[in-house]
Parts: sequence; C-alpha cells; structure tokens
Amino acid sequence: MALFAASPGSPTISGTGMSIGAPDDVATTSLPITPVCTTPSPVHTYAWYHCYTPMDIRNAYGVNSIANPTSGDGSGQTLGQGQTIVLVDSYGSPTAASDLQFFHDTFYKNLPNPSFEQIFPQGTPDFSNPVSSGLSGPSAAAGWSEEATLDIEWAYAIAPLAHIVLLAVPPAETQGVQGFPNLFNAISGEIDATPPGTIFSMSFAVTEQTFGGAAQQQTAKFDAVFQKGIAKGDTFFAGSGDFGSLGVAKQHKETTAYSSPTVWWPASSPFVTAAGGTQLQFGWTWDPTSDTPFLPDGSPNPNYFAFTAGGNLNVVWNETWLPAATGGGACATFPGARPLTAVCSSTLQLSPPLFVRAGTSLVAPALRRRSLLR
Repeated sequence: MALFAASPGSPTISGTGMSIGAPDDVATTSLPITPVCTTPSPVHTYAWYHCYTPMDIRNAYGVNSIANPTSGDGSGQTLGQGQTIVLVDSYGSPTAASDLQFFHDTFYKNLPNPSFEQIFPQGTPDFSNPVSSGLSGPSAAAGWSEEATLDIEWAYAIAPLAHIVLLAVPPAETQGVQGFPNLFNAISGEIDATPPGTIFSMSFAVTEQTFGGAAQQQTAKFDAVFQKGIAKGDTFFAGSGDFGSLGVAKQHKETTAYSSPTVWWPASSPFVTAAGGTQLQFGWTWDPTSDTPFLPDGSPNPNYFAFTAGGNLNVVWNETWLPAATGGGACATFPGARPLTAVCSSTLQLSPPLFVRAGTSLVAPALRRRSLLR
C-alpha cells in the first residue's frame, strides 16, 4: 500500500479507481497492538498493514542495484533522465504538484525538484465537492485525486529524474464505456505531443463485458490508438484491476458482480502490458495460526495476521474473504499490491499527511518506471 501526505483537518476521501486505501489504524483498534507500520513524519500508524517507502520497494526488487536516488544529486546514475512518462487518470488532482513536492522532500530531498506537469485537455474539473459516493461526474472529481497522487508519486519513486506528465481527463471510466472516448482522444493527442519512446501508464479499466455485444468493434477503435503509439516507439501499461477475476458491473456503480469470471480491459489488449500484483513480504513473513481473519466483533484477528521477522517473498494472495488486487488474465507482476502490504503516498487534500494505499494502480506506474531503467 502507499503512504500519502495531507493537510491536517481535511476530510478523508474514499478512493476510487484501481487502488485501495488502508482502513486500519492503531488508534481505532481496541486491542493492545504494536503497529506494524509507522509512517515518516507526520506520523500515522497502522496495526495490520505492512507499509513500504520508496527505498523499501527499490531494495526489495533490486532497483537500487541500478541506481540509488538517496546518494548525491543523481548525476551519473540511471534515474530516468531524458525519459517522459504519461500517467492517464480521470480528473487528476488540484494539488498534484504540491503532493509530489512533499513526497520528494520526504524521501528524495537530495535530488533536484521533480519535473512534472499536469494537463487538462478538456478543461479543469470541478473539485469543489470533496466528499462524494459517486464514481463519476463533478462531485466525484476530488475523490479521484488519490488515484492520481498514487500514480505520480510512485512513478517518481522509481524514476525520479524522468519528466512526468499527468493527463487528467473527465469523466471517469466508471461511467461505463462513456468515459473511454475522452480518455483515448487525450491519449492520442499526447502521443502526438511527446517524444518517441514515451511510456504511458493507465490506471483505469472496465470488464470486457461492460462493452456488451459491441466489445470487439469498440475496443478495436481504442486499440488503434495504442498501435499509433507503438509505431512511434511508445509503450503502454495498464493495471489489471483490483478484484481478481471478480467483475464488478460499472453500469450499477460497482454494486453488483457478474456471475462468471471476467477479464479487465485495456489490460487484456494485445497492445498493452498488463500489470498485476503480488503480496510483497519484505522484512517479514506472514505466519498465521488461524484461518479466521476477523473476530466476532468485526475486528482483525491477531492470530490470522501474525508474522515472523525477516524474508523477501512475493506470494499470490488467495484468501476468499478479499478477492483483491490480482486482476484478470495473464499479466506481469510487480510490487505489493495486495492486502497486508502497502506503499507510502501523499495528498494535501487529505488527512493525515501520510497514509498507506495499494492496488494495481501502484503496480502499473512502478512497472512502467522500472522499464525505463533497463
């Protein structure tokens, strides 16, 4: 999961898209527990979620064998210099630049300030309603900022000297397929505007069933955009979804599921690298003595969440009580997108300033950035 930054006193917003916020906090747990996650200042603690900083993820996956962003000013190291990364997110965030700066100041303060820009090809959304249960439309725009923040910060965590572009496009894809024409028109324009070899990261998806009987015809139009970029030398990655093969129906605001296993698009496109996630156990090993995750009062069961010190494993999460973070179909796997693990992120719209988050929205930008360093 991911550590976020926020201004104290701001309301906490439920995230949408392809990432999951950690609900667990020592302060709200009745049991006497030593937290397994304590964020950098301003401190926030989590009783059950193991969280990782950028350097933890880089060490766990061997990225620091290529370059160490905490050593010197980045000169002479391979940290994404000369590369462009485009992150495609619904709506974007009104505090994206300041969030990324906070992340830089917390983890990579020795490096130059981030090279970052946010583009609104269809105008700046209305972020005035910060609390909404909606998945799309103006009232949901502020909620999507967590998604955008996670993407830009973890792209930066892996390739901090790359030029990062946040392409912010309404409406959300969760409106069904209505949001896709806007998203792909924007992607096509950015293919034209960016240099060859640009990496595009997409943290949005719908099940193939969402397109109905016209799926092949509709996805062919969007695949043509990918083919245009590939011909130019660009690369496209997509998060494979946070529900495994469970397909939530976008038309019903994600309140119902399909009766059969599903695959998520655009991760299933043959022109895209799908990014799924494993559960990263770095510095600890899950060692449950019970198969029951929750006690009768609904609180986490310490015996289920028990662990031993040490280890560096990537395991497949296969617990039926939470079918999360795998995505459907074949995919490349990268860092801890699953329950019990999280990474650090920040958003100045939220409180507390640093908290944890995970999902294939983390995997997709991190994997894209790692491809820059090879």
